[in-house]
Amino acid sequence: MNKPYLIAVILALFNFDIHCQTPLKVSVVDDRVSPGNILELPRKPPKTDGTFMLYDEWTEGEVVLINEQAVKKVPLKYDLYNNWLEIKTSDDVKICPSTFLSKFIIKDDLGRERTFLNIRQFRSSENENLEGVFREIISFPNKEIMLVARPYAFIKEATYVPALDMGTRNNKVIKKEAYYIISNGMYQKLPKNKKDFFKVFQEDSNKIQQYAADNKLSFKKRVASKNC
Repeated sequence: MNKPYLIAVILALFNFDIHCQTPLKVSVVDDRVSPGNILELPRKPPKTDGTFMLYDEWTEGEVVLINEQAVKKVPLKYDLYNNWLEIKTSDDVKICPSTFLSKFIIKDDLGRERTFLNIRQFRSSENENLEGVFREIISFPNKEIMLVARPYAFIKEATYVPALDMGTRNNKVIKKEAYYIISNGMYQKLPKNKKDFFKVFQEDSNKIQQYAADNKLSFKKRVASKNC
């Protein structure tokens, strides 16, 4: 084999080896990767509409701590997510966890005065370890029997589907209340039917039935009142 031919063969093999070791580069606008050369950017995380505040605006109210110290006429906000009370002072905002609260009194968005009680002051008859506060709705003499509501909040996640262009784009904070009966210092969820409702009060059952009859209370639907 002559020398020039041998050199040509060696160079050809060298170039083939270099080509095989070079990674295949594909353009991001290659039609095989993105038909029509259209790229879809990653979607931004959804925003969250709403707040976890019991009432969004600062409201003047009264705070009573578990050591019976009281502070009156101070702007208040209650955070349902963190279960703490925000107290606005002339300098900044102070945080008071619900565990240190006995109760606080503020006005709601409609200007109605509301009393909120620390749940830890009561025991559960159903081994339900709740945190936060109860809103007092109706109480009988000496507060031995009370109808209360527990406010809570959660996030309803966005349901948007880009392929169908359907659904909600943002998360949303949902605020609700669960109703409870407190009897002799113990709380349990408000029964949904009339018969079980009166059983909750045990020896006071007749008294509550009479109260319901006198005030024409409905057990089929919630009736709006100044208390609810």
